[in-house]
Amino acid sequence: MFQLISVFILVLLQQTRCLPVDLVDEGQELTLDVLHINDIHSYFEETNQYSARCRDPSPQCYGGIARVFTKQKEIRERSPATTIFLNAGDFYQGTLWYSKFKYEPMIEFGNHLNYTAMGLGNHDFDDKIEGLTPFSDMISFPLLASNINSDESDLVEGKHYYKSTVVEVNGTKVGIIGYITQSTRYNFPDGEVAFTDEIASVRREAEKLDAEGVKVIIALGHSGYETDIVLAKQVPLLDLVVGGHSHTFLYTPENEDDKPIDYIQGAYPTYVTSAEGNKVIPVVQAKAYNKYLGHLTLNFDVNGELKLPLESEGVSFAKPYLMDGTVAPDEETLSMMVKWQDRLSDYKKTLGYSEVLLKEKGDSEESNIGNAITDSMIAVYEDASIAMVNNGGIRSSIPVGNITGEDIYYVLPFENTVDKLVLLGSELRKAIEVAASKLSYADHDKYPGFGLQLSGAQIDMVVTEENNAGNRIQSFKVKNTDGGFDDLKEDQPYTLAIGSFLGPVGKQKYLRGIFDEVEIIEYTPGVKTDYEAMAEWVETNSPINAKIEGRFSVNYATKL
Repeated sequence: MFQLISVFILVLLQQTRCLPVDLVDEGQELTLDVLHINDIHSYFEETNQYSARCRDPSPQCYGGIARVFTKQKEIRERSPATTIFLNAGDFYQGTLWYSKFKYEPMIEFGNHLNYTAMGLGNHDFDDKIEGLTPFSDMISFPLLASNINSDESDLVEGKHYYKSTVVEVNGTKVGIIGYITQSTRYNFPDGEVAFTDEIASVRREAEKLDAEGVKVIIALGHSGYETDIVLAKQVPLLDLVVGGHSHTFLYTPENEDDKPIDYIQGAYPTYVTSAEGNKVIPVVQAKAYNKYLGHLTLNFDVNGELKLPLESEGVSFAKPYLMDGTVAPDEETLSMMVKWQDRLSDYKKTLGYSEVLLKEKGDSEESNIGNAITDSMIAVYEDASIAMVNNGGIRSSIPVGNITGEDIYYVLPFENTVDKLVLLGSELRKAIEVAASKLSYADHDKYPGFGLQLSGAQIDMVVTEENNAGNRIQSFKVKNTDGGFDDLKEDQPYTLAIGSFLGPVGKQKYLRGIFDEVEIIEYTPGVKTDYEAMAEWVETNSPINAKIEGRFSVNYATKL
């Protein structure tokens, strides 16, 4: 009897070896093409080099959803069974297309591009739960975020979003885990939706997928390049990190003549060695605004590990494609855009003219576009002495030439109101010291830096090596009615015009924390948006010739 059983087992094992590979517990090699994009911010139309309106379509204009469609289609048709397309979040918010149409074009063009999955971004929650769930209900791909905790019946895990999704590529299970920046809590100041630690959440989900036999695991999310690198270091089960949020341009030049038009912030991909063992995990991001489409070809062995040597066998192709004039826009996609463009015609009318390039600058630098915006804000209130706006609210530049409403929406897409704040000079100094405390002696360009643009003030700051946070303002002057400047008076009340993003919301105090510990005499929400204020100011003051005026300065010294 024992011999019969042994023969039976031997025959069974021999037959099992002949079964199709997906029916046995054996791995197989996999070649996977990964396309990825991030921070589209509703940039459906092509833009110029400053990510502003493309005035004269030419090879010098970039992006546009029609070009992206062409390129992804070309790659997918080459390897249809082994290509996935990932969106790393912030599909929403940034142009008139979102300001006026909300999620409707996102549904149409998201389904048209047919993403495999999309990681949720902070701006995808800008219209709260009710702005996201109709999108979720009508798209053909899953939305991912492993670090969302919601008790809201209107935002349900497993219906509106998922911690992860698993797709099968040529018989191999590929898991994709989402994550989103914890700063998204600003959209939910009353705490109805919570955003927990990304690293711990992705690790838990990766362990779950691994236990279920998922061999290849990708993190797809929206927390910024620095967090992406930490994920790769701290979660060794990952095989790839696809990120967004920081609009980081990663690129590896092929030779010394290969010089891209954008500043390179790191290698593409960035190879990160895990803190546990010697596993190396690629990290990628593709700047923003549909200007680039990332593409990796990954080769995995039978155990689901990238082949070695990694930079030739494991990752056999890696490139972010520039969506310039060499990529022909897809005609069907262009036709789909017409009905939306026709509804925006009122915003294409000329409001004024700029004689200079109104350009964004660094987080701790004065910019002439910041000066123009804050000048338009201070004009909203007759009694305002100072205006301020956060750099993050300024999203684009305005080239020399005619200025349209559309141009202003590229710059100010969030429709924040211009609010009024009254406080004593001593409290105003405290608030600016809070902003100045974000400056870094070691890294002058470190985000968020000073983070403000100003009108009606001249502020000089010094940052020392020994960290003089709280005592960085060396001179603070306020513009008087004669156009000159007087020293800030500690016991005098001042009226400020501020963007509502800096104001108090719900249980939260002030969004950037500038006024959290400051005594406010009066706070009045505005009725005019920053777009409306800027449009009126352009019409009144055209031609525009805004300059850098020394409204604030930052100096670095070993000591005071």
